[in-house]
Parts: sequence; C-alpha cells; structure tokens
Amino acid sequence: MKTKKRKTIASKILALCLAVVMLMGMSVTAFAQVTVGENGEITTTGMITVTGQASDEGATVHAYKVIDIVFDGTQPVEPVYRWTDTMAAWFESGGTQYEAYIGEENAVTGDYKKATAADLNNFYQAVSSDALGTSVATGTINNGSATLTVPAGVYVIKTAGAEGSVYQPIVVVVDIVNNGNDWNVVENTPVTLKGSEPGIEKEITDDDNTVQIGDTVNYQLTVDIPSYPENATCTSFKIGDTLSSGLTLNDEIVIKIGTDAETAEVLPNRYYELTKNGNEFVYDLTKNYDTLKETYPNATKIFVTYSATVNENAFEEITESNDGTNLSNKAFIGYTNNPYDEDGYTEKPDIEKVYTYGIKLKKTDKDGQNPLSGASFELRTDKNGDPVSFVKVNDGVYRLAKAGEEDAVTKLTVSSNGTLELRGLDLGTYYLKEVEAPEEYVLPDNATITVVLGENKPVDGILDVGENGTLTKAEFEGDASISGISDVVAGASNIISFDVKNVSYTDTDFDLPATGGMGTMIFTVAGILLMGGAVALVVVAMKKKKSN
Repeated sequence: MKTKKRKTIASKILALCLAVVMLMGMSVTAFAQVTVGENGEITTTGMITVTGQASDEGATVHAYKVIDIVFDGTQPVEPVYRWTDTMAAWFESGGTQYEAYIGEENAVTGDYKKATAADLNNFYQAVSSDALGTSVATGTINNGSATLTVPAGVYVIKTAGAEGSVYQPIVVVVDIVNNGNDWNVVENTPVTLKGSEPGIEKEITDDDNTVQIGDTVNYQLTVDIPSYPENATCTSFKIGDTLSSGLTLNDEIVIKIGTDAETAEVLPNRYYELTKNGNEFVYDLTKNYDTLKETYPNATKIFVTYSATVNENAFEEITESNDGTNLSNKAFIGYTNNPYDEDGYTEKPDIEKVYTYGIKLKKTDKDGQNPLSGASFELRTDKNGDPVSFVKVNDGVYRLAKAGEEDAVTKLTVSSNGTLELRGLDLGTYYLKEVEAPEEYVLPDNATITVVLGENKPVDGILDVGENGTLTKAEFEGDASISGISDVVAGASNIISFDVKNVSYTDTDFDLPATGGMGTMIFTVAGILLMGGAVALVVVAMKKKKSN
C-alpha cells in the first residue's frame, strides 16, 4: 500500500512538472535537493540557480511562491499541491476567470494540470502583475548567476535592473521525486533568464554627416518596441530627440510601425501623444501600449523620420580636446525595465553628429612679421563661377549666408589685425582670390589660393592631411612670386589656418619709368639746345651772305 501511494504521488508530481514546462518558453524546471534526516524526516529546501548573459550582470532576481508542497513526517500528504494563501485570495478577487484551477483546501485542480501551454502562459502573465505578494528569496546576478534557497514549491521568478533589460517572468518547480523506494536527491537544473533590451539607432539617411550652413539633414530613428509581460502594471514607452543650437528642427515628423522601414505603416495618432517644443520632440506611447500591441501583434519596431536645417549657429571650432556640441543631437528611447515598478523607468540615448568647417588666414608683410589690414578676398566653389555669399559676424569674421539673407556680401575684408575667418563650410575644394590689397602693397596678379578641406573616413570633424596630399591643403595657382602661403595647419581642428604674404611697392625688383616734372625737364633742355643750335646756324648763314 505504501509503495502504491508513493507511485501515485510521484505520478502527480510528474504531471505538474510537465504542465509547468509547457509554458511556451516561460518556465524552466529546477529540482530541489531533498535529503533524509537522522530521524527519517524529509527536508524540503532546494536551490534555484539563475544563470544569465554578460548583459544580465547586476540584475536582481526575486522568487515568489505560488504553490505549496505539503508534507507530513516522511512523505507528502494529500492534497500535495496547494495554492498559497495569497494566490487563494487572488482567485476570489482579480483571478475569478481562473477559479477552475483551485479546489477545496486551496488544492491545485486537474483543470490546471490539463491546461494548454497557451492557457498557462496567459494565467502566469496575469498572476505576475498583482497576485504574488512578498518574495521569499532574492539574489543578484554576479559572475553570471544567482542562487536562491527556497522551500519546495512552485515559484514565479521576476528580474529587473540589468542595464535596462526587460525580463519575462519564469515559472520554476522546486520539487521532490521518489525512485520507488526512498526520496532521493534530484540533480539541480539551472534557470536561464529571458530578457531583452530595447534599443535605439539614429542615422542620417543622406549617408553624409558633413554639412554647410543652410543644408538640410534627414534623420531616421529605429526603435525596438519593448516586450512587456501581459498585464504588466508599468509599461512606459517614449521616443524623442533634442537637437542642438546649430540645427533647426523642421515641422514634418512621421512615425511608422512595422518590422522594417520599407514596409512599415504610418501609426495613427490615437496610439501616441506628441509634444514638440522648439528643437525637441517626444512621442509618448505609454497610454495605449496594450492596444498598440493587440493591433500590431507582429510589429517589432517604431520608425521616426524628420529633418533639420543647419543654421547660423552651426559653426564652432573643434579640437582634439573639444569635439563640439553645436551640431550634435541626442535621441532616446524611454521604457520601464521593471514592468511592475514605476521607479524602474530608464532612458537609453543615441547621439548623432554632423560637422562643418572653416578657413582662417592672416595677411602679413613679406617677412610674416607684421599683420596687414585693408585686404579683401572673394571665395568661390568654381574658379570661374560667382563668389560665395557670407554674412559678417564680427571684424574679419564671416559665416556662410543662408538663402535670401539681405545682408549677405561677397567682398570679405580682413580685420584690423589682418585676420579673415570664414565659417560654416562643407568639405570640398574652394578658390580664394585677393581682390583688394593693403594700402601701399601689391595686388597679386591672377594669383588664386586653392584650399582643399578633407577628412579620412569615418569623419570626426577634424581635418586630415593625407600622405599623397589629396586631403586638406592650401596652395597657390598663379604668380606665387608676389604673395606666398606659409604655416598651413591641419589635423588638429576643423579649421585650416595659413598666412598670406604681400610685398610693398618698394619691395619689387624693378622701377617704373619716371613721369611728371623730371621727364618734362629733360624734354625742355633738349628743346632749348636744339633751338640754340638753329639760331647759331642762321647767324653764320647771314654773315656769309654779307661778305659776298
């Protein structure tokens, strides 16, 4: 009789284990270490070993008991499996649709053991939200695992707190089995965490992150939809971006849902609240998250497309120690990594930058010692084309003009210190020509400075000089004997800097023919001499005539 009863109990235990294992990947069965004491009494404490990935390090793991295993002396007692008091109270209130799972004395019924995997999945998703009470054991993932010591029973494992991952609940059976004679130790089976970390990717769809003032930059956000457990109490989901001062957010913003950008469909506005304030926008999809998932059950991503215009604040000098902020912008996804705790809200950013560049020159005398004021230049993108328009920012400082600006000029005059700075340019080749020389200095004849702004990829906003000379450089085309370039600096900034030297009239190697009073006197003296000679000839001729 005793053997038959043990076999019956073992069969029921096996049936419960199989039922729990069927939970669509939610559960992993862990077996208790069962020992027999000196008096033959069964000890029923076991271990749940929770293992995770490197990304799970530091996660907090909680075990909530939902089913008790009842013993009397050396063997289990009917009903062996009983719902905890907390679960029994839940069945009477919020869980009435599952009342067939609970019998007299809180017994686990056959309806539970015969439930389909889908039914059990829905049941434990509902249980996870509001029926668990206080956890009976807590641990932290350290070096890949956490160990929880618990009495025999059925547990729901909830996890939170690892670098923003969202975890599905796991159902675990800590059980005892009989080999036909005695209760023995059963090998421990580890539980593997089932977490996912929603991500965000921001990209420039033009495939070019170098710009000039006035350019339009097109962006796309690709955001993972957080996978929250059904009936989770905290399902925050936000998407947004904040653009820096050098960019102006344009009006049109489009949000789509799907699995890829090509086939995604526009998301109706009933699923979100959009807040737009200046250079910042936020989509809040929290309120109707459950409806969103029901309507689009196969969708995994949200896509947001928008654009910004590079404005007059775009340029700032970038160095190796200062990577610039005027053209950066920070997009983010906000979500709850603990779907049962409002304090678990977290935001994950993705920063994207575009870069703009400048030219800086200094006008000096031929020795490079003394700065010269009064010179003016024009800049062209085509050597024979129209000059580029700029807006004066300060003495000797100009930024690229936007279309239609009334105060735009093409004549760019150096400062009182002889410097000229041109801001807000894209990478490329430019032609800088001096059109007005400093007073008492020579204007170069058809001498054009070719300036090349270049970067190695991936670009970082810092101009580079290539071994073959094809990247950033400044060199003369034309009569280089009159003006010269020296001290080209590239590779440490987004600005190329160099000196342009002029020579004065007195420094030239030849003299102009004399004109004015000196020249007139020469001709006057020559004329007098000629006239005197003519008079003498006349006098001699008359004397000869009289003598005859």
